[in-house]
Amino acid sequence: MRFRTSGSESGFTLLELLVVVLLIGIVMSFAVLSIGGDSRSVELEREAKRLLALIGYAGEQSVLRTQEWGIRFEDTGYSFMVLNNDNWIDVVNNNTLRARKLPNGVNLKLSIEALEVNMDPGFDLDKDEDEDQLQIKKPMIFILSSGEITPFSVDFRAQETMISFRVIATPLGQLSMERINSNLP
Repeated sequence: MRFRTSGSESGFTLLELLVVVLLIGIVMSFAVLSIGGDSRSVELEREAKRLLALIGYAGEQSVLRTQEWGIRFEDTGYSFMVLNNDNWIDVVNNNTLRARKLPNGVNLKLSIEALEVNMDPGFDLDKDEDEDQLQIKKPMIFILSSGEITPFSVDFRAQETMISFRVIATPLGQLSMERINSNLP
């Protein structure tokens, strides 16, 4: 048997095959990205859950040790403090309650008793009129040995997502977390 071929062979060229493979790769990458979801909102939720658990733990420690505890927030993190001989000191001997720095791009918005707190790095709640006096850091939130806590809410936000998470504390020490969908900065 003999086959006749004309001047041009039938089939695909290597270039055509490469273009098809490239297009399939692009479509697959979009599919994977859309299934993956919003990784920034997952990160925000993880950080909010961590704070919720740490506050619960600090509340238990406060009651068990009959010590007053506190939390100091900054725009990019927070630290736990304990009252020792009328002075507030950072918790340093407890790895669980060590100071936490949030991932880059994650910011906090704190409201105490429904009033928003300015956490601008240039703003200091403890700034004294006397510039020569040593400034002492104090907590913004108090966790009392009676089980009470300063009523507050703190939002975990990032510019890359419209989803944020809010941790809420009532005066009686009840803690909760809620997801907020918003297009506001």
